[in-house]
Amino acid sequence: MSAASGTRSVSPWLVLAALLLVAAVVCGVIAAATWNHFGIEGAYLNRSAGAPAYSGVYSTEGDLNGPRILLGAAIGLAASGVLVLAAFATLRRRARRSAPAPPEPAPGPGR
Repeated sequence: MSAASGTRSVSPWLVLAALLLVAAVVCGVIAAATWNHFGIEGAYLNRSAGAPAYSGVYSTEGDLNGPRILLGAAIGLAASGVLVLAAFATLRRRARRSAPAPPEPAPGPGR
């Protein structure tokens, strides 16, 4: 007897729903971790021998589009996972309700 003969197969729709929900959680966690990133600001004065002195200001504050995109992806993935689960549950319920009755035994020669 093989080890696989006693195992029950998992529906690919359940696997898809689980993967979608895991991806939604991962995107949400990354978006939350990078939402409030800090910028570096400062000023400098450049004085080189034989060159004029000048100063400047720099800033590394960027836009927050990356975390917002990840948050949108997380919401979309979560909604997709829930829809796949709902569709799977509905199809499974319909399949159980409409299962055909077992056939009547055929009359044999002894009947």
